[in-house]
Amino acid sequence: MKLKITPLLIISIGFFICGVLMFFGLGGNLGPLSSMMYFFPGGIICLLLYFVFKRAFAYNYRRQVLVETLFLAVFSFGYYRIHERILLHTSPDFQGYLVIVYGVDNKPEIKNHSLFNPDIDILVPDNGILFTSSNRIENLRLVNNSGGRKKILEPGYGISFDWDTLKCNNKEYSLDIIYFAKDWTGWVYNSDSDRANRIFKKDLVCKILSE
Repeated sequence: MKLKITPLLIISIGFFICGVLMFFGLGGNLGPLSSMMYFFPGGIICLLLYFVFKRAFAYNYRRQVLVETLFLAVFSFGYYRIHERILLHTSPDFQGYLVIVYGVDNKPEIKNHSLFNPDIDILVPDNGILFTSSNRIENLRLVNNSGGRKKILEPGYGISFDWDTLKCNNKEYSLDIIYFAKDWTGWVYNSDSDRANRIFKKDLVCKILSE
């Protein structure tokens, strides 16, 4: 069977080449693992799709190229969009607890207003408390602007993170508790000192909700 160069065939070959390189040490210790989990399966899937389109458009090579290109464009855009991140911007000198309170009436939703940018940028007030009417979200990141440069921190990699709840005015709210400090590695969520600070912050949240 004669192979004709199309976008899917090119991508499939690229996956296999990268997989071989990663398998033989280009990607360090995770190279073989990434080859078996991502590159080789990706190459096989693209190759199978290539043969499906090749059979469907056996007598129209140009249409096959066009359909493959449209398919890849739609897939790439969808993949790009689902990797949405919530970027929380704080003041450069911010340290301590950052609390996100979900399900608050008459507060803005956390949603994306840009078609081509999956990230949602949110400016956190100086008191470190953010209210939203949205339900609990994922993919939170904290943007640290200290030191004159922007650095995106993930939960467990520069910031500590946990879930909590708050009962206030006969209603229960879901909370995300984020702790950021220069020496964040010593933070223990249920330690006595941190628990006292957390309770103080939650009391402040309830006070604001009651106003």
